Amino acid sequence: MAKSFGTPISISDVGVLLLGFNRPELLKKRINEIYESNVENLYISIDGGSKSHTIEMDLLKQYAQKKFSKLHRFSLYHHKDNLGLVRHLTGEISKILTKHKYIIVIEDDVKISINFISNMISGLNIHKRDNSIGIVCGFSPVHFKYFRNKWRRSRYPYIWGWACSKAVWQNYAYDLTEVDIEQELSDSKSWNNLKPSQKIKWLALFRKVQVNPLETWDSQLTFLSYCKDFVNLAPIFSMVGNEGFNDSRAVHTKGKKPKFVTTLNINHKVVTKKSKYLNTFSNFVDKFWMNDF
Repeated sequence: MAKSFGTPISISDVGVLLLGFNRPELLKKRINEIYESNVENLYISIDGGSKSHTIEMDLLKQYAQKKFSKLHRFSLYHHKDNLGLVRHLTGEISKILTKHKYIIVIEDDVKISINFISNMISGLNIHKRDNSIGIVCGFSPVHFKYFRNKWRRSRYPYIWGWACSKAVWQNYAYDLTEVDIEQELSDSKSWNNLKPSQKIKWLALFRKVQVNPLETWDSQLTFLSYCKDFVNLAPIFSMVGNEGFNDSRAVHTKGKKPKFVTTLNINHKVVTKKSKYLNTFSNFVDKFWMNDF
């Protein structure tokens, strides 16, 4: 008999956050993709400043208001000032997790599959069933079709389109200036299983954001994942893609698309099960990615 884990997480328990800045055409694509999904609580947050307050953005906001007028809970907020990527994203996540126990985060350049939202909830339910804590990821650096309807465990949080619980986020901080990084990592099993060369690479990134906390937000989430030994769930075949490369308006993706993005195919299948046979393969994938990031 299957072990009961209480009432399953449903779409009504989850806040879906869509983040944008100065690319209304990308936001419109994400709005249309989300509209095709089963969403009840949607929050659209657009960072501010003169670059974002345009006629095109005003038309887009009107479009979104009409599109989602019948949702149970819908909020669209366009900030007056430019908060910057780190303060905008982390602040909005924290705000939504005061209203909901779970959140799904989508940035304007992250293309999502038809079943992305459903799959994020599936992953959150696996965490609840297993009494585990970690990120549910939509991205995979490899595309292995045979296992495309299975989740794998990952020591690394792939965060192009992702979900988490309030319990995951409550220990997050983008400002690590007062943190003893190596001391905090010393008891981590996942960290201690890394190769010395991998540790050197990650420590360099962690120290970079320690010096400049507003450089990015994702290195800090990876740091937290290692510190807390998160059990992250990742697919074998991506549910998301990234359209933000080679764009002068981007923050971190101004350059040419990497090869793994140009060859990316999105999996639209429903993923409901966790594979029992992918531990070795998962370790290989994570090591491959961490050596190549």
